[in-house]
Amino acid sequence: MESYIEMMILGLLQGITEFLPVSSSGHLALGHHLFGVESVETMMMEAVLHLATLIAIFIVYWRTIQSFAKPENWRMVGFLILAMIPTGIMGLIVQGTHLDETLVEMPLCVGLGFLATAAFLWFGLAPRKNEESSVTMAQMSWKQSLWIGFIQGVALIPGISRSGSTISMAVASGVKRADAAQFSFLLSILAVMAGVGLKFMIASYHVYSGKESMVEAFGASEFGPLLAGFLVAMISGYIALVFLLKLLSSGALRYFAIYCLIAGLITVIFGASLVLSPKTPVPSSPGVDTLKIELPHPQPEIPYSTVTP
Repeated sequence: MESYIEMMILGLLQGITEFLPVSSSGHLALGHHLFGVESVETMMMEAVLHLATLIAIFIVYWRTIQSFAKPENWRMVGFLILAMIPTGIMGLIVQGTHLDETLVEMPLCVGLGFLATAAFLWFGLAPRKNEESSVTMAQMSWKQSLWIGFIQGVALIPGISRSGSTISMAVASGVKRADAAQFSFLLSILAVMAGVGLKFMIASYHVYSGKESMVEAFGASEFGPLLAGFLVAMISGYIALVFLLKLLSSGALRYFAIYCLIAGLITVIFGASLVLSPKTPVPSSPGVDTLKIELPHPQPEIPYSTVTP
């Protein structure tokens, strides 16, 4: 049972890393390998914390979401749904093959993911001479939408930031920076809802088929700590999202690439050392002698003789 402090820390991490382009999955993997930090999120905790950050997005973009009810904005809604097609296909592949779980256990791959995020941010958000000709979200093409959805699917790989990669792809394809961020975070509403829904479906199937109990599938946490984590995630997520939008408009978001580059190099070096270092045998427990079993020596055969009376 998680305490209030643990849930508030998890909520803070969720709120910050959900929006800043630093890859929360990559940091969890890095913390696990370097410091032995384990992810203690259950299904219920994950759903609650993601719901909190979704509410933060709704608060920031409420007017835009309301405007989707107008027929002239249905084209944007269509492009958001269109972008979810490549994301959904890649999500099913990753979920079905457990690729994300496999790569989390490989620090070298996580480090390459950080380096990919650094490249996305540095080159995708670089200043351009023709930025005045960039299009708004309402003027996007279906090709731009598909590319953004594809890169969001790629961001399922640990170490690659979802927000950093999708915003960079949108800006690089000719979308205005503010509209690129808007499309990215509106798209995350659909992506997170689909991801959490899929996990709930899988967990429900395990309960129905008898593979897991309700507690094992969904996790059990008290209402108080869950509420505390929810509030911290929502508040910190709102602050992080507003902060990111200000950085994006000033062009400073690009310099998160330096942080991702450093994190990537550290993780790659660490991962390479694990690959290149010879595996040492597991030492036996101190004070316990190795059990030796001695077989009896074979006895010489006695020749058979007949004894006469």
